[in-house]
Amino acid sequence: MSVSSISLKAKLYGIAIIIFLLSIILMTNAVDGFYHYTYILSFSFSIYLAFLGKKISTLSRYLVFWIILLQQFLRYVLIPILVVAGNEIPFGGTSYNVNIAIFMQVIELLVIAIALYSVNKLPPVKRKSYFVNLNIPLIAVLLFSIILMVIKREYFERLNFIFSFNTYLEAKLNNEIEKADAIMGIMFPTIRIFIILFLFSVINKIFKRDRNKFIMCLIIIFFNSTLILGTSRFSIIYSTLPLIYLLILYFPKYKRKLLVTTVIMSIFVIGISSINKYTRKDREASASDFLSFFQMNAYFSGVANYAIGIDAYDSKNVTLTDHFYYFISDVNQNLPGLASLSNNAFKTNIIFNDTLYGKSQSYDQIVPISIAGLFHFSFWFFYIYCFILTKLAFFFERKSNNEVSSIVKAIYVVLAFNCSTLMMINIGSVAATMFINILFFLPFFKTISKLKM
Repeated sequence: MSVSSISLKAKLYGIAIIIFLLSIILMTNAVDGFYHYTYILSFSFSIYLAFLGKKISTLSRYLVFWIILLQQFLRYVLIPILVVAGNEIPFGGTSYNVNIAIFMQVIELLVIAIALYSVNKLPPVKRKSYFVNLNIPLIAVLLFSIILMVIKREYFERLNFIFSFNTYLEAKLNNEIEKADAIMGIMFPTIRIFIILFLFSVINKIFKRDRNKFIMCLIIIFFNSTLILGTSRFSIIYSTLPLIYLLILYFPKYKRKLLVTTVIMSIFVIGISSINKYTRKDREASASDFLSFFQMNAYFSGVANYAIGIDAYDSKNVTLTDHFYYFISDVNQNLPGLASLSNNAFKTNIIFNDTLYGKSQSYDQIVPISIAGLFHFSFWFFYIYCFILTKLAFFFERKSNNEVSSIVKAIYVVLAFNCSTLMMINIGSVAATMFINILFFLPFFKTISKLKM
């Protein structure tokens, strides 16, 4: 084993010990009431990290591993800290299912650890020109994409700049934004990346020096990151990370500068959009708007949202037949041609948000993936999605390394990233993303990229 891997392993054990000691502090300062045992989450996470020690040299080479680990840190360490710090728990604060929710999240850690232990080494990246081959078929696809955007103009009204995000949000709340086209909604992220990769390739043809190419590509990525799709600030990350990953492959000598620039750029664009989202005429945005129990719980499927999900499940007296109906309605709800199979009475996002807000008709909260698993497979198998998505995330990243076509590589990265954000997504969006990319975009672009015209 190399010195660097031993060093990384030692760092992991050191962090595990620190989190273990932190969990003791949280236990001694645990709040009385429903959330008394949340320190068990950080305690379990410390054991989880120690368990991964022998595998860290393999896992650390995967981008998706770090994405999963970051989400877990926020869920299993930061959220318990916020509970002990006395953060307000506006929803789920008096649920009798909090302890069951904690148990479910501990089981998730165990299941993900098992999935990670079976991960194979990441194959070396196939080195070739990663830029798009500017042939006639690809130019035709680009023109078709532009025409499609003109035809589906109402969908692109959902695109708004971070600097005017609050204006868009007000228009949405006042029902001034038209209902989005469902098919375009699942196609656009891939089309967006394809157009940007095409621009990268044009830059590669025009400029001779790598430094100039790198700067121009970075400017395009920055401009792209200032566009939000709908009200989701995390759409910025979803549309940016695959491009950053590819840019590292294009210009490996600028990797360090690119990573530093990415962190600064992400903080800037998400910060600006967050300030605009929470600033109103009668109030200014504050730090608590960004780093509160409610925000962390909502974005990373925290313990309160699990408790609310269990409350919703208990209220429905779900039968064996109902499990099947919930599965069909959730998985198909965003799929073209199959959405008609979905029944609102069996959609977990409607049931979950009604339990959360009290029949407010606001369905903006993401249903935790394991709560969907609870409705689909019962308490015995709620963790199935966590295991499958974790395995798929690593599988798609390995596939991306085996591709030389930049657009095909990017699609695999999108799939890997989508699966790796399993604590931030709902099952309907995962199914739609995989459906459109695996059945349409992947075979289409694999064929187009091989043409020599």
